[in-house]
Amino acid sequence: MSNILKIKVDERHLKFEAVWHDLEPGYYLIRGIFKSDKALCEGKIVIKSSEKELCLILPIPRSGRINHIVNAGSSKIESLSIQIPITKNTVIHEKISIRKLNSLERFVHFYRRILGTYFSKSPATKELRKVVKTSLLRVLLNPEKAYYRISELRHRRICGVKSYEDWLKAYREEELLFWKKKRRLPKSPSILLVVIQNETEQLKKRTIESIKNQICQPERVVFCTSENIEKILKKVKEDYVIFLEEGDFLSPSAIRTFKYFAFYKDYPDIIYADNDYFDENGNPKDPQFKPDWSPEYFFEYDYIQSPVAFKTEILTDVKEFSSNYEIILQALKKKNLKIKHIPALLLTKTKTIEDRYVQKFNKLKEYFGKEAEVLSSKGSNTFRILYKISEYPKVSIVIPTKNKPELITNCIRSVLEKTIYPDFEIVIVDNGSTDKKVTDFYSELKKKERIKIFSYDIPFNFSALVNFGVSKAEGDVVCLLNNDVEVVSGNWLDEMVRHATRKEVGVVGAKLLYPDGTVQHGGVIMGIWNGTDQAFKGEREGNGYAYRLCTVQNYLAVTGACMMFRKNVFHEVGGFDEEFSVDFNDVDFCIKVYEKGYKVIWTPYAVLIHYESQSKAKVKDKKTAEKEIRLLKKRWKKYIERDPFYNPNLTIYNTNFDLSYLPQFFAS
Repeated sequence: MSNILKIKVDERHLKFEAVWHDLEPGYYLIRGIFKSDKALCEGKIVIKSSEKELCLILPIPRSGRINHIVNAGSSKIESLSIQIPITKNTVIHEKISIRKLNSLERFVHFYRRILGTYFSKSPATKELRKVVKTSLLRVLLNPEKAYYRISELRHRRICGVKSYEDWLKAYREEELLFWKKKRRLPKSPSILLVVIQNETEQLKKRTIESIKNQICQPERVVFCTSENIEKILKKVKEDYVIFLEEGDFLSPSAIRTFKYFAFYKDYPDIIYADNDYFDENGNPKDPQFKPDWSPEYFFEYDYIQSPVAFKTEILTDVKEFSSNYEIILQALKKKNLKIKHIPALLLTKTKTIEDRYVQKFNKLKEYFGKEAEVLSSKGSNTFRILYKISEYPKVSIVIPTKNKPELITNCIRSVLEKTIYPDFEIVIVDNGSTDKKVTDFYSELKKKERIKIFSYDIPFNFSALVNFGVSKAEGDVVCLLNNDVEVVSGNWLDEMVRHATRKEVGVVGAKLLYPDGTVQHGGVIMGIWNGTDQAFKGEREGNGYAYRLCTVQNYLAVTGACMMFRKNVFHEVGGFDEEFSVDFNDVDFCIKVYEKGYKVIWTPYAVLIHYESQSKAKVKDKKTAEKEIRLLKKRWKKYIERDPFYNPNLTIYNTNFDLSYLPQFFAS
C-alpha cells in the first residue's frame, strides 16, 4: 500500500487531499481529526477502479473527529482519495488514515453507531431518532443500511439540506399532519382577504386556486385595484384583513393557521408569517424564515413582506395601502402595538421588479422625522437608520488582560491610533501579568492621560474582572473590549454609541471578523447544539441570509469581546454573574438586560478583528466548561428551546442560517 499526502492551496481555499493506491476490495475505516471554525461539509471520498469511478460524501461531525466506514466495492481499487476543502483556521490534529476491516470489526462499528443513536439521552440525538423513523428491531436486522442512513442524517444535520423541493414536500406533509391533530376552535376570528388585481389572468387563477384549496375558508374575498382599498375598508366587519397580490399562493392551511394563532395569542394587532417565492418555472424557492418582531431589522430591511394579517381597527388611521411595509410604518405610530410572528411557511409569492423602494424610503423618512437620518444602502434593498448623537458621552473602554504582550500592545495601539470618537478613556484591568514586555508597555502607557491601569490579581474570572473594571470607569457608557481585538474602522465607537445612548437599548454588539476576513461574530443565536454560538461564524463577509449580516439586528445576546452598555443598565441587572467565570457570562448578562425590557442589538457598522479567545485558552478546563453550560441551560432553558430572533426551521447545528434538516410546521 502506498500513501501520498498533499495539501493544495489556490486563490479561494485550502484543500487537504490524501491518496492511497492499489487497495484490495472491501470495507475501510477512515479516521482523522480536523478542528475548524466552520462545518467541513464538502469532504468527499473518490474511489477509482478499472470498472468505474465512485464519489461519496465524507461525513465530518462537529467535533471534527472522522470515524467513517466506506464500502470500496468488490473490484481491485486503483486509488482511493479523500479530499477536504478546509479554511485557514482549520487545525489538523490527526491526519487521515485508513484501515481495512474484517467482517466482525465491520459489524461491531455498525452496531456501535446504531446503539449509540437509539439509546443516547442527548437532545440532538433524540431528534435524529425521530427522523430515522425506523424501529430498533428493523435497524438491527439491517445494520449496514441503518449505519449509512444515520451517517447521512448526521451530515445533513450539520451541513444543511441540498434539495429545497424535497424539504418542502416533507414540510407540507407535516402541515397536514399538524391540522389532523387539532380540534376546531370554539370561536374563530373572521378574516377578509383583499386581493390586489394586476390584470394578469394566469396569476389570478393561481391565487384563486390556492383560496379554493384552503382547509378553512376566509369569511370574505374581495378582488380590487389598489385605488379602491380605502373604500372597501370603510365597510369591513371582519376582525382581520389580509392583503394579497394576484399570483400569491396560500399554503393549504394558511387561513386556518392565522385564525388559530390569533385566537390563542389574544388577538394581536399585526400577525405575520414566513414565505418563499416562485422561480421563473413556477417552482418555490428562497424561503424567508423570519425572526419574531425585530424592529431594528424591520426599519433597515422589509423582512416581513407577506403574508400579514392586520386587525381591522388599526387600519382606521392608515392612508397608504401600497405595501405591508408602509401600512406597518403608519400603524407603528400607535403605542403598544402587539406584533406577532407565526413560524410557519404560509405563502409563496411572485417576485416583482417593482418593490416600491423609493416609496418605502420616503415613508421611513416620514416616520423618523428629526430623530434619525434615513440613508439608502446595499443596492436598493436595504436602508440605513443613522440615529443622531446629540451629545458625546464619555466612554470607558474596559479591557481585562494578562500577559500576552503581542495582543494587548496591538489592541491598545489600534484603539489610540484609529478611534475618532472624541471622548473616551481606556481602563486596563490587569489580572497579574508577569511578562516584562507587558510591564514595560504599562510604564509607557502611564504617561497617557486617557489610560488607567488597575491590578486585580485573582484566579481568572472574567466576570469578576469586568465588574471590577466597570467600578473604576468614569464614563456613563462602558465598552467591554477583549485584549485580542483590533480596531479597523475609526468610527466603531461612534456607531455603537449612537445606539447605546437610546433609552430603549440596553446592549450593543459589533461585527467581529477573523484575521482572514471571515465572520467571527454577527450576533449570538441561542439553541445552537443545545447551547449558543455566534451568527454567521466562519462565513464570508457579505449580505448574509435575508440581509441579516449587513443590517442592524435584534438579538438576545452579543459577545462580550466588544460590547457596549450604559452604566446604569449594568447596575440595574447586577453586572456580570461571577458564577460564569469563563464562558456565557456575556450571554447571561445580555438576557438579563433583555428580560428587563431593553433591546439587545448588533450593528454591522462597527467592525473589528478578533483573534478569538487567545487570552483565556489556558484557563478553560473541562470541569468549568461543563458547569457553566449546565448553569446556562438551567437558567435560560426557554430561550435555548426557542430563540425569538431565530426561526425554528433554520438549523440549530450550524450558524449559517441554513434550513433545518427536520421540517417543522408551526413550531412554537
